[in-house]
Amino acid sequence: MQEEEKTSFHERAKELKTRSNKTLKQIADACGISESMVSRYLSGSAVPPEDIARKILEYLKENTVQIVPEEDEDMQAAIEMLKTVYESRIADLWKTISSLKRDKITLFVSLCVIIIVVIYLLLDGTHGNWGLFQPRG
Repeated sequence: MQEEEKTSFHERAKELKTRSNKTLKQIADACGISESMVSRYLSGSAVPPEDIARKILEYLKENTVQIVPEEDEDMQAAIEMLKTVYESRIADLWKTISSLKRDKITLFVSLCVIIIVVIYLLLDGTHGNWGLFQPRG
């Protein structure tokens, strides 16, 4: 890579890394290189080979969060509306999940009580002499 390509690579890669929220380790693992080399490539202190540079940029591009430009007010308004709708929906889903958890616990406790009563009745012979343990006397 020439000096001009080095500068544009490391600046572009740093920008993409920031937007992707990926760590040096994640980038290194995905590209099959060491963390220290990724750090050197992103800081501009080393020039990556073409194939490694391509791998790094492709990985970062795939994992980049797209940011909507601020000047697109209609898009921003639509995003805010969707956030509001989904935030309330998520809150409703959490309430439903909590309710289902309570119902599951209630059913489990009820089932345990029923099983205990049935076992007691099967083992207790004082009810018409049909239990496993008959009273003496």
